[in-house]
Amino acid sequence: MGELSQLLEKFENINHIAEISPIQIINWLPKQYEFLTCVAKQKLFRAGNQAQGKTTAGLAEVYFRCIGRHPYFKVKKPPIEFYIICVSWSQSVAIQMKFWNIIDKNELDPKQRAPDEKNGFGDKNPIVRFANGSIVRFRTTGQGALHLAGATIDGAYIDEPTDQRTYSELAMRIMRRNGVLLIGLTPINAPEPLYWLEDLVNRGIIIEVWAPLRAEFLIPIGFTEPICLDDGTPMDQKWIDEHRSKVLPHEEPVIIDGEWETKVQGRLFKAFIRSKHSKNIYPKGGKEQIKICLGIDYGAAEREFAQAVILCAVDIQNGEENPFIYVLEEWNGDGTTTTKDIADHIMAMLKRHNLEWKDINFAFGDIPAMSKFVNKSNLDTHKALARLMAVSPDVLFPRILSAKAKIKQGSSMVRDGCQFLHQLMVMDQFNVDPRCKRLIKALEEWDYSSTNPLKDVIDALRYSLKHYIYLKTRRRITADIMRVTP
Repeated sequence: MGELSQLLEKFENINHIAEISPIQIINWLPKQYEFLTCVAKQKLFRAGNQAQGKTTAGLAEVYFRCIGRHPYFKVKKPPIEFYIICVSWSQSVAIQMKFWNIIDKNELDPKQRAPDEKNGFGDKNPIVRFANGSIVRFRTTGQGALHLAGATIDGAYIDEPTDQRTYSELAMRIMRRNGVLLIGLTPINAPEPLYWLEDLVNRGIIIEVWAPLRAEFLIPIGFTEPICLDDGTPMDQKWIDEHRSKVLPHEEPVIIDGEWETKVQGRLFKAFIRSKHSKNIYPKGGKEQIKICLGIDYGAAEREFAQAVILCAVDIQNGEENPFIYVLEEWNGDGTTTTKDIADHIMAMLKRHNLEWKDINFAFGDIPAMSKFVNKSNLDTHKALARLMAVSPDVLFPRILSAKAKIKQGSSMVRDGCQFLHQLMVMDQFNVDPRCKRLIKALEEWDYSSTNPLKDVIDALRYSLKHYIYLKTRRRITADIMRVTP
């Protein structure tokens, strides 16, 4: 009975530590340890998305310096002032919550309040105060480099890519106090090419820890087994291989291994196999299970296939977050086609599938296109459709919405859409009717180039599926699917 009591007491102590001072029970991964033991004044942790805990390592170093006790080397005596720089406010709130979730609450000013998931430590001037007088302030690059001007600080941590102006301004702010500049990033979604940052690393001004995704880097120091996902799946070589298969091949070097640049070699959609993904099959189900989607890419250039329309059916019987995509039909025209031509072909496409305009659930079109030949837009197409149906445009629904509206800042519509399509191909949840010859050619040959004429029909396909590409509940391989303790 005495041993049981001691065991229960031990578990209670561990739970108490985990709640009050989580950082005490973190088992560092090899590359986290390499970053934390590096004594350089400017250092960078470069890795793929999520898996190796670069943000956790960066925030831990901020915390160690604020309390004046670093586990691996001597640091400046507190109090100090640190900035944590994020790209956006939403990202900043997430980082504020993460910082709170790892630090020892006993080290904080008794008046320090906990953050909330909406406003973090406060939407005006988010700040964390320590009992010893140290301060952490949270800033965003959206506030501009001028917002940092005039400050004199002891250190800054930049989470994810920033611009050269912000980096240079922060380097000036830490200079007087001989401070430190920490960076953790995956080299994607940058506001500008990161050649300048790579150059600073190559010149030795910034010392970097690079963590490609390898099985040995996912085993904590002093352990023999890899870390696990929240559901208990071990992050071993099998998991790594599966994870790689779900990422667009040309982005794998960056998203998976944290390399500086994406690498396109030949066709983009290497997961598309005509014999597997192009069959004469049609979805079965009622209106509640099958959703009809339309995508329009406007072209005004005098080019043969500049205009494209795609009609899709989306089977959501396994949930919206797990759709099966059926591309039913395509139409391609040259850049001189008019909105009346577009409307005529859309109505003909619908008729061939025993559908009416009102049966469409989502319709998205490109931004307006203009030339000496034609002017095209969603509004013009909508009016042309209304004339064909002899109704007022005001009562015609659904509306054709802008495919490029309300996209989260920092997102790439092309990348997000192609990533979505690639994953569906890998999971065998994608089918193109064999009659869609232009689209099949594009899926087999498009090289991700913006000047390749095969891009237009791919754009129309992406637009048709915008609702599902940006579904909030979707767990993305580039983000949420890789939640891990480190």
